[in-house]
Amino acid sequence: MFRGVSTEGRMAIEGRYIHRLRDRRTVARKISVDDPKDWRSFEIAVAKFIEAIAHDAKVTHDESIPDAHTGHPRQRDVWIESTLGGLFPFKALASCKYLGRVLNEQDIDHFNGEFISSKANVGILYSRQGYDDRALEKASVLGFPCCKLYTNEPPELPSQLVFGLAFHFTPQNKCWLSQDLPGTKFRIWNDVFDLKLHGLLIRDIVIEQLDQFQTTDERDCLWEEARSGSGFALDISSCVNMPNAINVVMSYRARRARGEFSLISGSYNFTSELFVGEQCSPWLDTHSADPGPGWEEVTDLPLQMPVPLVAFYMGASSISAIAEYGNMMLH
Repeated sequence: MFRGVSTEGRMAIEGRYIHRLRDRRTVARKISVDDPKDWRSFEIAVAKFIEAIAHDAKVTHDESIPDAHTGHPRQRDVWIESTLGGLFPFKALASCKYLGRVLNEQDIDHFNGEFISSKANVGILYSRQGYDDRALEKASVLGFPCCKLYTNEPPELPSQLVFGLAFHFTPQNKCWLSQDLPGTKFRIWNDVFDLKLHGLLIRDIVIEQLDQFQTTDERDCLWEEARSGSGFALDISSCVNMPNAINVVMSYRARRARGEFSLISGSYNFTSELFVGEQCSPWLDTHSADPGPGWEEVTDLPLQMPVPLVAFYMGASSISAIAEYGNMMLH
């Protein structure tokens, strides 16, 4: 069992592991920027995405629009017509750049000319490879959103994660005695757990404390428990006829989703740092303490809980944990 907690509250999430193995020859091959099939597929994908998020808009791929200066028909990659609130009509031009490089400042200048000649109210850029810093700076001044499409790909920037960072927490406990017990009567932990304290088995007292540690549902308390843990000392002096105590520390083993295993599908606007789409966290093995290859161990969690965040808190059987611990040697 596990508890999935997001910044919107507690929810159960079944993680899916999606990791595409890429053939090196496919990755390394030179991209042909002259292949009309690649260009056209890219433009159609952009048009379909815009159509999906702008339900009331008329979205046309490969449209002919008269040039504002000459009146001659000009090809436009994606043309969008809609109204604001049903009262104010506007037109948008989306230019799709399927190049084997990032766009630069000169590319923004070129698009600015396209935009002016189209008489559109809004200009949008989609680049297959992204943008350099100078291009983003100029596009921001000119008011052009610079976007990129993703299809089950690792994010390039943390802000592209829709639900934020994903963490996985597994309970772990440690017990020790304040001092060694003399003689041969106490060899394994069960010899101590079988003792009674105030009429209750010490085993049952410890199990109850471990269960309470895992019953917290409040997200800030869960994060603090995961970050610093909790503990208690159980005085057993009256049971062993000498000053002694069982010390128990309850904590979580923390893991964070590896970036290359967190895949996104959608559109990211580099200008406004906004993402619209879906995010898949790495697959979770809920039958093992090890969640799988998509997670890396984290030793130092930040003091403040990241927002947004998806956190998976795995539940463990306290009875099974103490039964396993009970067979271990005391020393």
